[in-house]
Amino acid sequence: IETALSFVKPGGKVYGGLTGAGKGIPALCAERGADFADFLADGTFTRLNAEATAEIMLALLILDLPVCLLKAKVVVLGGGRIAKGLARRLIACGAGCTLAARNPAQRAEAEALGAETAPLDRLSDILPGADAVLNTIPALVVDGETAARIPPQALVYELASAPGGFTPEALRIRAVKPALSLPGKYAPLSCARWMERLILQENLKEGFV
Repeated sequence: IETALSFVKPGGKVYGGLTGAGKGIPALCAERGADFADFLADGTFTRLNAEATAEIMLALLILDLPVCLLKAKVVVLGGGRIAKGLARRLIACGAGCTLAARNPAQRAEAEALGAETAPLDRLSDILPGADAVLNTIPALVVDGETAARIPPQALVYELASAPGGFTPEALRIRAVKPALSLPGKYAPLSCARWMERLILQENLKEGFV
């Protein structure tokens, strides 16, 4: 990133999607007199990104599961945009979806969509019998004891950015399939269009276009 920033003129703009791994980038930009704009700080972009992530994850799940999604039991960890997008799609396909989230308001929203819900401290109760577990929480919520409750044949996916949702002990017990940056990998043209629109809108507001 330092090499890339050496080409930016003072007063120039740097655009990126700032996950936890990139926390030092705004400071590096400031040192060089550049202005950092975070795509993920834009509500429209994050909403589109979340919906695309849920759509692509559903497609991967359908391809990977050895059973039909109809009547399959899927546990979604988290209550944010991606988790709710997954719940909507899973329910529409006839799957049994249980969403586990710490926030009662998020659980209430999921229940309104037709999902079963549970607080995170009840993970050990809802994981047995799952055909798939999808984590969207970027915090270590699944330890080794909890991971041992996931059926051996269940598919487990990690959608959250670092540090992810599984402790090192959990990862030693259960294989977890990475499912990161799905829109960029599977829908790059859509992502490029969303970024283009955001960049043009930002520059139009500041009179650069």
